Amino acid sequence: MNILIINSGSSSLKFSLINPESQEELLKGLIEIHNRLSMISYTCAGKSNSESFDCADHKEAIAKLMELLKEFQLMDQVHALAHRVVHGGSQFTQATIITPTVLNQIEACIPLAPVHNPANLLGIQTAIEAFPGLPQVAMFDTAFASSMPEKAKTYPLPLELKEKHAVQRY
Repeated sequence: MNILIINSGSSSLKFSLINPESQEELLKGLIEIHNRLSMISYTCAGKSNSESFDCADHKEAIAKLMELLKEFQLMDQVHALAHRVVHGGSQFTQATIITPTVLNQIEACIPLAPVHNPANLLGIQTAIEAFPGLPQVAMFDTAFASSMPEKAKTYPLPLELKEKHAVQRY
């Protein structure tokens, strides 16, 4: 079983198609999203390549990734997808299967990571369209902090501010 890992950053898309059991990386790369100055760098079957291309957003970046998967005949080698999401608030404490409800909750966390979560969300939505029917999972950077004791999470602020604005250390 191979997993396509996607990290939709604020101005990039990193990807890796790996077999978790063997740790074999079938395809890995980076797309830098800068409109006409965009660049893709990737390695597949031990060969590396870089090229520039027009890419306005994460939707176009995932379309380019799909082209690569087709070119290297890897589309049928993708069995599941995993997405890095910067901020999951306090409700996401572990990897989570993506559902419409989860998408809404990620969107609700945009104020907590306004530069990153919109890109994460667009990458997920585009991947759902590109890979219909495949399981997709969100992995949250903030999940590692979920086991911190309350006193370590709490800033020295009035409790009413902490609760009203969901302020805590992650």
